[in-house]
Amino acid sequence: MDPAPETPKPQGNLFVATLLCGLCGGVLAATLSLLGVFDIARLKAHSWLEEMRLLPEEAHDLSPALELGLAIVVALLVSFFVLDSRALWRRLFLAACAIVLVVGTGFTASLLGYFFFPLTVLVGLIFAVVFALIYGAQHDMPCDMFVEVEGTPESSGQSKKVDVAKVRAPDIKKIQTEKRAATESDKDKVKKEEIGAKADPVPDLKSSKKNEASLPLPRVKKVEAANSQSFKVSKDK
Repeated sequence: MDPAPETPKPQGNLFVATLLCGLCGGVLAATLSLLGVFDIARLKAHSWLEEMRLLPEEAHDLSPALELGLAIVVALLVSFFVLDSRALWRRLFLAACAIVLVVGTGFTASLLGYFFFPLTVLVGLIFAVVFALIYGAQHDMPCDMFVEVEGTPESSGQSKKVDVAKVRAPDIKKIQTEKRAATESDKDKVKKEEIGAKADPVPDLKSSKKNEASLPLPRVKKVEAANSQSFKVSKDK
């Protein structure tokens, strides 16, 4: 049995997907923080930093509203960059870099005299990355699409694939219309050649010679023949 043809993935919208994934991840993390899920972990992190002397005694706590806002903003940014990156390993690499950056920001804030507990931001980031990976696996994002461009004299006439992200929308439409026009013109040429072959059959040489022999002589030749006959008659006389 022949394998079933692969169904094409729907085309994804980068900005809509960013809003969906980022807001879902950030709002979910903010909701968990407001419910007090991270309070015990916050107290343990505060005491551990004090024991390691990484946090000054007069350290100021960041406001909860600022942490929630950072969670939503970071989730939106990470989901945008993940969805706008081609291949799974690039997306995972970006997610790992973002996690390291957020954790490092917490330690940097403690050295500056502020206690920043990054767990809320990390949870929102992780949820946003998971949602973005699922969406990117089920859709064809603009960074995953290619446009086949016909060969140029510089490329020895070879066609090449160009990333859609590097081609503007008017150029994409122009390429598509030119490609359609080229295919339609090729089809028209083939049809005209077929019609011409049917209308103009190969001529028969024998029949053409017979037709030429049966044709009447031109008027000039008839006049010359008449003059030659009259000259012969006068000579005989």
